[in-house]
Amino acid sequence: MKLTLKQLFLHALFLLLIISCFQAILFLFPTDDYSTFCPVRLLAVFIMCSIALVHNLLFNRYLKKKNQWGIYLGSTSVLLLFSWLLLALLSPFDYSDGNFSTALLPSLGIVIFFILAGLALNAIYLLLSEKSTYLENQVIMKQLELDYLKNQLNPHFLFNSLNNVAATIQVDTELALNYIYTLSSLLRYQVESSGKEFVSLAEENFFIESFLGIEEVRLGDRCELSFDTELSNPGENIPPMLLQPFVERAIKQGSCLSQKSVVKINLRENDKELFLLTKSLIPLKPVNGQDSEIMIENAKRRLQLFYPSSHRIISERVNGYYETSLFIDLTSFKRIN
Repeated sequence: MKLTLKQLFLHALFLLLIISCFQAILFLFPTDDYSTFCPVRLLAVFIMCSIALVHNLLFNRYLKKKNQWGIYLGSTSVLLLFSWLLLALLSPFDYSDGNFSTALLPSLGIVIFFILAGLALNAIYLLLSEKSTYLENQVIMKQLELDYLKNQLNPHFLFNSLNNVAATIQVDTELALNYIYTLSSLLRYQVESSGKEFVSLAEENFFIESFLGIEEVRLGDRCELSFDTELSNPGENIPPMLLQPFVERAIKQGSCLSQKSVVKINLRENDKELFLLTKSLIPLKPVNGQDSEIMIENAKRRLQLFYPSSHRIISERVNGYYETSLFIDLTSFKRIN
């Protein structure tokens, strides 16, 4: 995991705070004999650093994602017990009565103090880090909205659709009217959904059906299209236009002027787990699909924002087909604003 400049700055600020705390201790508790004072106070600062470090690096980055609370609590408890006993051994208390327990209680107070100090520093760091991440996400979302609006309407798709309308009117007026109605519904959905954070699966499914209907008329006998869907929770929410780029790429991947193309789309949702499978027969002479690849990259960026650790994309060639599988855990939808 690479650190950004802001993260490096926050780490440097954290270290400066630790050094400042140690200097403050030396100033607040002056003594003539630093031979026993310094090791004890240095160990106390070490405790504070360790608690913050373990919590930030070990827990926040690794254990929290895997729900390993036991490992975190166990390692922290061992660290505290070890620090407490070590402080008691190094503390300049009077052991003339021969009772080691006389040093345990004062040492416990020191440990508790620096635990709280370490956690406080860690809380400050997390607040600054979360605020920085929030601002970065806002900037990314604004840019994604612009990219989404720029790429949501493929000019080639609209151009070809209008040409098909003109050609169909001369042959079948009723079919042309249905074609125009479907096309207008597509455009209306694109415009209206662009201002929404999410739409229902049923709405997204209807859009894909309409889009494939337009493509089926446009491609005619040159393409065999199939779309199978099964939604157990059609009212479940999903970011708008999230699946369409994968469907459009499947059609582009299978497009070929010299042979009939085959495209199969499978959409399933069960217990709030979404699965999209696209299959395209690998053509002899593939056409350029750069526009659809740009839309795929935008879709991947949106997936990373809304479902950062709850989605998988697998693209491969299987038995003469391009296959792309998309898995999404809809329960982990992350609101950005």
